[in-house]
Amino acid sequence: MNALMHRFFFPALLAMTLIMLNSCESVETERPGQGYDQPVMMPEDLSADERRLIPYVEDVLRRAGFRPVYGGGAEYELKFDVDDGPVNADVHLTLLRRGGEVVKSYARTGGPSIVFRRQEMINESFDKCLR
Repeated sequence: MNALMHRFFFPALLAMTLIMLNSCESVETERPGQGYDQPVMMPEDLSADERRLIPYVEDVLRRAGFRPVYGGGAEYELKFDVDDGPVNADVHLTLLRRGGEVVKSYARTGGPSIVFRRQEMINESFDKCLR
């Protein structure tokens, strides 16, 4: 009886397994940058420099398949900070998804010339940060 069982059930089980695996559906996850429109909650309490630069950040997000939104909940959230001190200009950009970091970028420029070229140094840090 055991040999008979192996002779009939094993090939049937193998055939059913192959049929089931062949009929599995593969689901492609939505990834930004592939035509999907993922909302990103944008920061609202921005400094003057951040308000001046945020349109460029929005443009980069749109080209990557995101949709910037203000004042609403979204799965993604952007943290954006321009910190210009007496010697350095730092720019931080962090994209979060459900509180976890997806992308983080940081750039710093500085030196004595920041005293005379502050806006230019902030722009340079910002450009480096977006690269």
